Amino acid sequence: MATTIRTLTRRVQLVCDSPESLTDEIKYLDNVFNKNNYNRDFIRHNTYRNSEPNATNTNATPVTTATKPYIKGTSETIARILQPYNIRVAHRPITTLRQLLTNVKDKDEPSDRPGAVYKIKCCDCQATYIGETGRNLNVRLTEHKRETRNGDINNHIAEHHLKTNNSLSIDWDSAECVTYSTDYYQRITLESWFTNLEQTTLNRCQQLPATYKRLIADNNKTDTQ
Repeated sequence: MATTIRTLTRRVQLVCDSPESLTDEIKYLDNVFNKNNYNRDFIRHNTYRNSEPNATNTNATPVTTATKPYIKGTSETIARILQPYNIRVAHRPITTLRQLLTNVKDKDEPSDRPGAVYKIKCCDCQATYIGETGRNLNVRLTEHKRETRNGDINNHIAEHHLKTNNSLSIDWDSAECVTYSTDYYQRITLESWFTNLEQTTLNRCQQLPATYKRLIADNNKTDTQ
C-alpha cells in the first residue's frame, strides 16, 4: 500500500506541467485514498516528496543526451520525466527542410543502368547472344543494330544475321539485362556464366573455373529432370 501511494504521488509530480495542475492532482489522489480507507497520517507519511538535493539536480551537468523527434505535448512530458535522472532531451523535427526541398530523382530504367550483362535472342532459332558493357544497354543495342545493318562480320550478331539471309532474325525488342556490375572483371565472369547456361550461344567468352562448370552441369541436370 505504501508503494502505491509513493508511486502515484511521484508520477503526479513528474507529469504535471504547472503548480495548479499538480495541486489538483494531489487533491484528487487524496480523495481516492480516503475513499479506499487509507489513514491520513499513513498517506502523509508515504507521499513522495522531492528532496533538496534532487531539487538542485536540475542544474547539474547532464550525464547523457537523448535525441527524440519533437511531438507537441509529448516531448515536453518526456523531458520532465527524464530530468531527475540528469538526462537532457534534445528535440529534432520529424521532417527536415532538406527532405522537403530536395528533389527526388526518378529511378533509372533497367536499360539505362551502366554495367549491364545482357541477352539478345534470335527469332528464327534458339540462338542467343550474351554480352557485357560498361555502358547501358540502350547504347550497346544501338551499336549492335548499326553493325548488323553494315554487315560487320566481327560482330557475332551481325554474322548470324548474314547467315540467316538477312531475314528479320534478331529479336531486338526482347533484349534484356540479366544482371549488372560496374566492375569489369565481375562482368566478364558473369557473361561467361550466363553464356554457359544457354544451349546455343552466338558469342565466345572466357573459360570458367572448374567449380563454376560443375555448378552449371548440376543446374542443367536439374532443369532436365
